[in-house]
Amino acid sequence: MKKTTLFVLSALILTGCSSATNAAVAVKKRMSQDEVAAKFATFFTGNYEVDSTVYNTYSKETFKVKDMVSSTAKANIVYDDKDNIVSYTSIVSQNGYAVEQYITLGNKIDTREFSSSKVSFKDNYGSPLSKIMGSASNIAKYFTVNANDDETYTYTATAEGLAKASSSFGTFFSFYGDVYNWDSKTVQESIDNLKIISDSEGNPASLSFVKIKKDRFGGLKESFESTLSKIDSVPSIPTVTSKNDEATQKVLDDSLALLATKVATANFTQTIKHPYFDESDLNGVYHNYYSYDSTGYGAMLSDIPWYSSEYGTTYIGAGYSSYYGYYMAGVSPESGYTGATSSEYLDSVSEFLPQIATLSGDFFTYNAAKDTYVFDLDKFYFDDYYFCFDILDCLFGVFDACADKFGYYLSDMSNYAMDFHSLSIKVSEATGLPEFSLVYTDSYGQKLTVSTSFSDFGTTDLSKNATLSAAFALLLGE
Repeated sequence: MKKTTLFVLSALILTGCSSATNAAVAVKKRMSQDEVAAKFATFFTGNYEVDSTVYNTYSKETFKVKDMVSSTAKANIVYDDKDNIVSYTSIVSQNGYAVEQYITLGNKIDTREFSSSKVSFKDNYGSPLSKIMGSASNIAKYFTVNANDDETYTYTATAEGLAKASSSFGTFFSFYGDVYNWDSKTVQESIDNLKIISDSEGNPASLSFVKIKKDRFGGLKESFESTLSKIDSVPSIPTVTSKNDEATQKVLDDSLALLATKVATANFTQTIKHPYFDESDLNGVYHNYYSYDSTGYGAMLSDIPWYSSEYGTTYIGAGYSSYYGYYMAGVSPESGYTGATSSEYLDSVSEFLPQIATLSGDFFTYNAAKDTYVFDLDKFYFDDYYFCFDILDCLFGVFDACADKFGYYLSDMSNYAMDFHSLSIKVSEATGLPEFSLVYTDSYGQKLTVSTSFSDFGTTDLSKNATLSAAFALLLGE
């Protein structure tokens, strides 16, 4: 009986404690609006993350987006429906001006300007709410505040607040379903229904608004439903870590280094197999001959016979002017004519050679079944126009006319887009040198494979080439 009595007493004591605790919760002091406003001001002038679900009302598409911002950096990451990253943009402040971070072909982080004139990072890419949520007085001016039953607060932008926020939201939050041409005279962007809700501690927790773009012909709406959280800093874009074991990776790295050393001599033959030439006299294969001696005397020519109604058969390569430097040249032996085919001039031969030394082997994963190293560009979200162009520069050099002049590798001729799918390397057992294959989609929507290899180092002599010797002599002024 005693034990039972003690049990009952213990239960009563525990019940009493529970009631006291609940009472303490019930009388918890509600934060004042000024206290919450101060937390909002601190949050939006600090480092934070916005995780959004974006719905485009016209296309009926949904996007998942992460934005991160600090006083010196802004990152935007877009995901597909399987949470794979499809794009990653990083803007950082450099001396107060906005520049873009990118991954080089050497797997390094670098920056570049992305506009013709300098733009302020703070004004264009900084926190979109710092101007209107950066002080308690501003909050009261641009938002109406409602205390909710669950001890959270809802901040709803007034007409003045929407007008103030529209410009900063326009640059910070992109339109993700915008693939349309807009009338430049009447196009306008704005936001509507901007609401921010705090958590029970008064910290900003969620954000929602509608982004609107319209002109005299129509418009788009995208609704943003976002969660907010503090972060320590905005991370730099990630470089790639090799997935190969050390021995396997070394085979590729050594092969690339060997080719880079040999190509630097500027005396070699490059063989390119391109489907566009399958039905031509070249039977699908053409060559770029780099015929320079140890003093730098010589020339480069390709054996593709281009045709000119004025000059006849014309070959393209590299000419030299003692006044301007090296340039892409056209040579027509039939008419005895040679001239520049572009306005670009370079200071040395090394600048227009295939830039093999710029390519990092870290991008490639070894496929044992095919004994091939593969760079899956479809899964690499930094393969923008610049990165793809660097691949062409690496493989073919600046004066390969197919890559640089005639747009053979463009997927869209109107906006100069490229759609590269993979770059593969097979290391030759005989030479230890890499042989490359590039898979891409051309402007006709065809998926093509182009391959290239290098040979005849130190023995390439255009003066003895039956097809090009006359063009070589003319290019040298002999």
